[in-house]
Amino acid sequence: MTTTALSRTDAGSAAVPFVVATPDANVVAVPSSSVGTSADRARIAAAASTNLTSVKAGEAVLHSIHVTNISAAVKFLKIYNKATAPVLASDVPAFTMPLPVGHTGLIFDEGMGLTLGLAYAITGAVADTDTTALAANDVHGVMLYK
Repeated sequence: MTTTALSRTDAGSAAVPFVVATPDANVVAVPSSSVGTSADRARIAAAASTNLTSVKAGEAVLHSIHVTNISAAVKFLKIYNKATAPVLASDVPAFTMPLPVGHTGLIFDEGMGLTLGLAYAITGAVADTDTTALAANDVHGVMLYK
């Protein structure tokens, strides 16, 4: 997946960073019309841990992620193609999304297909096997999926 970091400024507002993702050969493109009006939402609320979370077991399509990092350092949201909660010591994320301080959004124009399930972890460093825990409430947001 190729990502491009951008920012947008509304009249009278500060710049809002967001990332545009372009699927590569490892991502299954799904038409955005498949979301319809019934997309499921998963709340992201960081606990004082690495937040190992299984969102959906079975085929899933991730459409967007919107998060706010209120800590003083970059955090990392790791998305897994997995039916159960990830194991940081051995699982490899489908992709890792850096979460700079402030709001970050990621929209998959055609959806990101995950054949096994949708799971995530949030850590303090970028390495796939990183186990740096967050402080409670460092990151909050929502992901939309089917």
